[in-house]
Amino acid sequence: MKKEVKDFRNKIFTLVYIMYGVFSVIEWSQVSTIYSGYEKIYLIFQIICLPILAYIYISSRPRKDIFMLYLVIVIYAVITGIILRDTRFLMFVFFFFAAVNVDYKNVFKKDIVVKIMLFIIIFFAFKAGYLNILGTISRENGEIRQTLGFSYPTYVMYMIMIISAEWIIIRNKSLTYFELIIILFLGYFFGKITDARGETFILYFIAIGACLIYKFPRLHFESFLENKFIKNILIILPEIACVCSYLIVLFLKPECRFYDTINRFSSWRLDIFQLYLRNYGLRVFPAKLDLNYLGVDGKWVQVIDNCYLYLGIQLGIICLLIYLIVFSYLIKNALDHHRSMIVFIMIGFVILNTVEYVTLSPAIALYCIVWSNNKESNIN
Repeated sequence: MKKEVKDFRNKIFTLVYIMYGVFSVIEWSQVSTIYSGYEKIYLIFQIICLPILAYIYISSRPRKDIFMLYLVIVIYAVITGIILRDTRFLMFVFFFFAAVNVDYKNVFKKDIVVKIMLFIIIFFAFKAGYLNILGTISRENGEIRQTLGFSYPTYVMYMIMIISAEWIIIRNKSLTYFELIIILFLGYFFGKITDARGETFILYFIAIGACLIYKFPRLHFESFLENKFIKNILIILPEIACVCSYLIVLFLKPECRFYDTINRFSSWRLDIFQLYLRNYGLRVFPAKLDLNYLGVDGKWVQVIDNCYLYLGIQLGIICLLIYLIVFSYLIKNALDHHRSMIVFIMIGFVILNTVEYVTLSPAIALYCIVWSNNKESNIN
């Protein structure tokens, strides 16, 4: 009976996660630009997912104290989502709890097939002219960035990065040098035409990590992760990245040469971050922000493209703390279950969070569904 319940949970979770990914990818594509009503469809689907994900978590039979904590967190996440009409944090929390002891490899095996098919369909629709209404997207220096049917070039690299990470997780120790070369080539090719630097760097980072872990066992990478000091540093890595993000924005001044270097490399993000932090500061509770920023390329910016700053300034410190605690717990869980590759991927996301905020979405943050609360569920 226990095995039947576990199998049922896995099947339902897999279906929900894949469908959420499908709706999210369509949202990232120019379909959402052409059909303005798609955002409502996407929102309705996510609302339908919530009770299903809650049922999946409850069916795992959590302890009473943990369940009470769950109720407090998800209720707060729902309230935050309603206030801001932003579902990223809400879905992150629901998927995280529902994923306990789920066979994540089996989820990724099915999800990767669907994502590859979607990418191909969107690409051909772009070539056929159906998803090519945004025209040319370029940086202020005139550099062209291809969208390939997506609403922004960055989403192209998200797809390549997610597909590559899932492939590496699925293949595990069977990963070959040829597969790694293909992944690196895809990263270089799509990184070049989209100029999505952060995502391209993280893809290289993950591929190099896979090479070190699977192809050079003599380096004893797993033993390195077992070092108590290293382990503790890795567990609090999200908090370190968060603190550094706020310190840089608070204390680095525009007249500093280092400020100018970081600002240019990060596409003027420091200017934007300082503007938001100066006008709104850190909040305890979520609040809508009405501020616009006119960038050097003449475009209006309305996003805080740093996950830690976005959480603290817009969603509030409570949401930020919940996210940091969950992220640290996931890293600890991966270390405890000797999932070195998952740890490497999580480190990559800790870095990526400093230049992107949409990484909060479970459709991108695939690490949020990789955790176990018992030894029996140690799926490597």
